[in-house]
Amino acid sequence: MHRGSYQVLVCSPNEEAWKWKYVKRKTDRDDALKLAKLAAMDQLVPVHVPCAQQREYRRLVNYRHVVVRRVNRIKNNIRSLFAQHGLSLPRGHKAWSLEGLSQLAERSKSLTECADDALWCGELAWNYPS
Repeated sequence: MHRGSYQVLVCSPNEEAWKWKYVKRKTDRDDALKLAKLAAMDQLVPVHVPCAQQREYRRLVNYRHVVVRRVNRIKNNIRSLFAQHGLSLPRGHKAWSLEGLSQLAERSKSLTECADDALWCGELAWNYPS
């Protein structure tokens, strides 16, 4: 068994050579044949593939954006709960300072401790567990 190395070429399928407008039959075999012909005629346009370290860094940055969106969604939900009940939180980052967080902790209760007209305090506990 031969264990050689192979050169891999990553190409963008958005290039004009890949358009299948006028093809009536599209199969894997046809794709492979077209790919071989394009490679033989040197018409494949390679794309840059970042190194593994760069891809990992990009994943980390993307995950940070996901976490920031989650945090913002939770903060907006908490503000909404307070606004619906005529209460206000300090503006901006002050709501998430020690003073603002203590105000959240005062209102936050488990659902079993909430009166029927204050179930929102239990919802607050789900958003801000004290």
